[in-house]
Amino acid sequence: MALQPFGSLTSQLAKKGRRYLIMCATSGDTGPATLQTFANDENIKVVSPLSNGGTSEVQKASDADHAG
Repeated sequence: MALQPFGSLTSQLAKKGRRYLIMCATSGDTGPATLQTFANDENIKVVSPLSNGGTSEVQKASDADHAG
């Protein structure tokens, strides 16, 4: 819930010609959720590095599914 307004706010700012790079280190669901939120946003790019050894195969696959 806490990050939901962030996606909407950032998307509105990006429509005004600003560009953003979001870095989201994760070993859980935050990375795939962030990638999905901004997948169709031209002015927002997301980098989501995975932790070494702390990420399950399911989580890695979820991140890979959203990679652009």
